[in-house]
Amino acid sequence: MRFTGRSLLKQSNNWLARESWDVVGTPDPGIAIETACSFDAVHVDNQNMKAGKRWVQSQKGPLSWIVAAEFSFGDHGLCSLGPLTEPYIILPDIGRQSFPSNTDQNNNAITNSAGDLLPAQPLTAPTLGLRVRRYEPFYNLQRALNYSDGCNSDQFTLGGAGIVGPGQCYCEYIQPFTEYTATAPWVGIEYRFVFEGGTNPFDLHPIDVGRWGWYTDATTGQPTKGQIVAPDGTQPDFDVPLDGTGKPIDSQYKILAKDGTTLSTPIANPSLPPGLIIEQAYSTAKQKTLFYAGKRRVPFSGIL
Repeated sequence: MRFTGRSLLKQSNNWLARESWDVVGTPDPGIAIETACSFDAVHVDNQNMKAGKRWVQSQKGPLSWIVAAEFSFGDHGLCSLGPLTEPYIILPDIGRQSFPSNTDQNNNAITNSAGDLLPAQPLTAPTLGLRVRRYEPFYNLQRALNYSDGCNSDQFTLGGAGIVGPGQCYCEYIQPFTEYTATAPWVGIEYRFVFEGGTNPFDLHPIDVGRWGWYTDATTGQPTKGQIVAPDGTQPDFDVPLDGTGKPIDSQYKILAKDGTTLSTPIANPSLPPGLIIEQAYSTAKQKTLFYAGKRRVPFSGIL
């Protein structure tokens, strides 16, 4: 083997070098390449530059080759014989979302100066997303159905991004990113993940408010539903904050009995709706925020 040439480019954030060699004694171009330069070989001028691309420029004879290599910064993968064993590629995918909210950044209920709840206000926020691409032996539809539109039930580590807490990652889809044939030896698959901080960010968090409550009927002794009224019997023209059990947080409120005149003491709903939970992380003494599951929970450990 004989060294035949070198070029070097120096620039911000990346240096680029190329070298070439004459290699003799083998009829195999692959062996000629490995003889001249191994994959990820460190460049003599800068240890941060490694050989990622290597190729045969031309064949000079049955056993003679001109081999070249390109040295650069960055991760060059594994240079495997096929893409199934190569590391996945991560692509940033940042956007913005708009949504209505009943609370401000500090989780205070949005009210007017008199303390009455206002209609939900429009807010915008960034969506932090990543698209992960890798090659798999085939498109596993059942795997895609299991994870797509689901949130992580466990803490997991996404290589290249770090640790993700439970409930903070949403898998939007798993799908091929290129066309392929039914007999393809591998298929390019893309995973799209969206991340958000806080407690259960991809679930539903309505504020517990309403105009109806429960009382004990004086005649039947049974829990009965009735309208929430002020101590003077007038009906509020706004939704009254409730305590998570169906009772007004403010103890001054009463329940108008079915006779239309009796003002009864509120009691808890005898049969709370299925799935209703108070989200303690977002609740205060004056406002109870509820939790309803918005997405399926799926263990994400091992998803990649």
